Amino acid sequence: MLRRKSVAVDFCLNRAAECEKLGELAPDRTTKTRYRKLSANWLRLARSASFTDRLEAHLSAEPWIASPFHSKARKLKVIESPRTGHVIDAPPPIVASDQSNHYLCGHCGTLLVIADDDQLHGLVVRCRECGSYNAVDT
Repeated sequence: MLRRKSVAVDFCLNRAAECEKLGELAPDRTTKTRYRKLSANWLRLARSASFTDRLEAHLSAEPWIASPFHSKARKLKVIESPRTGHVIDAPPPIVASDQSNHYLCGHCGTLLVIADDDQLHGLVVRCRECGSYNAVDT
């Protein structure tokens, strides 16, 4: 699947090309070497930005697309902000077991918890995407 490059990747690639051109025009060997090193650093940063973009795209994919082996996707019950007790923020999702049920935010559908049936009880998870509090009783 083809993806458009992000603004950050384009910026880094343009800077790398600019450094290469300046290196070619540089009057002495030391300056040429500096510009080549700068160009290499910009290219490394572009690869890093591209990796980050791909990782974010993968992590934000719908759970039924990202993980075809899960058994069920269930929406959690949205509750009021708890007055006492501990609240855990997600995503990244809380993983209690691999390839089991996916529990989604009851408000926005973001993947919050991966757990088996009857594995977690009394847990409150705040969705980082929409700010909703979700009661987890698997």
